[in-house]
Amino acid sequence: MDALLVGLGAFFGGVSRYGIGKLLAKSEFPWATILINLSGSFLLGIVAAVWAKDHPLRLLLGIGFLGGYTTFSTFSLEVLEQLRSNQPVLAILNLAIQVIGGVLVCSLGYALGSKFPAGG
Repeated sequence: MDALLVGLGAFFGGVSRYGIGKLLAKSEFPWATILINLSGSFLLGIVAAVWAKDHPLRLLLGIGFLGGYTTFSTFSLEVLEQLRSNQPVLAILNLAIQVIGGVLVCSLGYALGSKFPAGG
């Protein structure tokens, strides 16, 4: 049952992300991604504060919907939890690895992907 809740939420989160991306796709600045990541982080903060980790609504909304909508929300919550647990060094390390590392592996993936013929 838990996996079904997560899967259902992820479906709707992914569709929502797609819809917002299509609505805001005309801009040269990544407003859609910024809106999605910031709103997802905000909503995950609410979900985490309201429901325990194993609560069905946290599975549906926190892991499922927001996981499908954006993974940045989870990243933000983990940094917040590290800061709230008085672990600023781990929070900074987490930030550095995920932000800088994310850009680096994205660049690597882009370079690798550009070696293949364009997909349809």
